[in-house]
Amino acid sequence: MPDQFLDSNVYSYGMEQQLIQAYQLAQYVVRIGHIAYHFKVNQNSEVLAKLLKLYQTQHAIFITAFNPASQQLPLDINLQQHQLLKAKLQQQLWSFLPGYGGCENNLWPKELSWLVFGVERQQAYQLAYSFKQNAFLWITQDQPVKLLVYNQSSVK
Repeated sequence: MPDQFLDSNVYSYGMEQQLIQAYQLAQYVVRIGHIAYHFKVNQNSEVLAKLLKLYQTQHAIFITAFNPASQQLPLDINLQQHQLLKAKLQQQLWSFLPGYGGCENNLWPKELSWLVFGVERQQAYQLAYSFKQNAFLWITQDQPVKLLVYNQSSVK
């Protein structure tokens, strides 16, 4: 069910704690031109706050289509999924910027991602669910970045 994404600070629901911790410790990057801006889960970001104001919205998500359900796929398949996600964002007429997420120790390859503006929470759930993502980042004006994880225990 798409509405089964929950705040990782409160819930882990069937997802390995080690995986949630990896998401929380990962470095996330949004690119604007040739400049990369870094941000992390559970921290406020001045850059993200400015971008939300620039795009005149209160919400954004940071989402990938790479490695659905945390299962590593070949790069060519991940790149195809990334382009499908981009097409979906364009179809919805959402503004978005490129980025990536990855762990600092490079144990997991970087995953190309999109910072998407103006997405409502239910739309974000649907989008993540349709690309079989375990989690996405929820960004709200003047709040720390939240990691929302899929409640796998609700799936029968």
